[in-house]
Amino acid sequence: MILGDLGAEVIKVERPGSGDDTRAWGPPFVGFESAYFLSVNRNKKSIAVNMKHPEGKKVILQLATICDVLMENYIPGKLGEMGLGYEDVRNVAPHLVYCSITASPHRCSPRLRPGPACLLFPPGCTRTTSSSTSPNWISSFSPTLPHLLLTSQVQSLVLSRLDYCISLLAGLPASTTHPLQLLQNSVARLVFSLPRFAHATPLLCSLHWLPIPARIQFKTLTLTYRCLDHTAPSYLQSLVSPYIPSRPLRSSSGRRLTLPPLHSPSSRAHSFSSLAPKWWNDLPTKVKTAESLTSFRRLLKTHLFRLYL
Repeated sequence: MILGDLGAEVIKVERPGSGDDTRAWGPPFVGFESAYFLSVNRNKKSIAVNMKHPEGKKVILQLATICDVLMENYIPGKLGEMGLGYEDVRNVAPHLVYCSITASPHRCSPRLRPGPACLLFPPGCTRTTSSSTSPNWISSFSPTLPHLLLTSQVQSLVLSRLDYCISLLAGLPASTTHPLQLLQNSVARLVFSLPRFAHATPLLCSLHWLPIPARIQFKTLTLTYRCLDHTAPSYLQSLVSPYIPSRPLRSSSGRRLTLPPLHSPSSRAHSFSSLAPKWWNDLPTKVKTAESLTSFRRLLKTHLFRLYL
């Protein structure tokens, strides 16, 4: 990424089909790509190559002859098994600088475990450093970044992880989500360079960040909208159904959902089929009748801000 920022032509090799796993590390998303992926892969070109196939191996070796540097972050020795280790590449491109980046030094016991770039082991290998979601890790470089760039990095590295599968926490007690709220409060203070006991609510308002309970509700209601719009997975669509009154009512145009019977298995307090209709029916009609998902998300976020902050 840094070499690309400085003007180098960087070609990223990804697996065919799904590509880099971080493409799906969201929300937040920009189009169909996660904000995290875009933030750490800017100024890069991408190609999809199956390096286990002889033709894919041939493509990599051909690229090596015209490139200056090769950087890889596979498990140590993995590329060698595919015939793309240092010795293999040096035979066709002796000029190439071959860099191997792993989650731990080769002399450490966990060296055969895969790991993303955001996980690093110190030289002594006695403990792992903080991950990219830790405020302590982010604070190590935050003084060098402008406010807007730091905010963007925190959203990509921290909030995207907080939002991942967060709807699964719907209906659980506050004690379960409280540690996540403490983490969000910590990074909000970090963005503004404030002490740890500074009041976090004004900071969340300034950053336009929904608190954790609101984020859970936001994700659940977004899935509900997609169910009604027939763009959600079929197993989710089957859990909610529109309310159809037995006679014409003014509420018929309010896009309400049917609540499950109180004693049915699906009426458990934390289930999607129970919470989604309840939260959905409590929304203002203007939000429920939004014409597009983008418009719905904007109106929903405004509504939840007024509700929680």
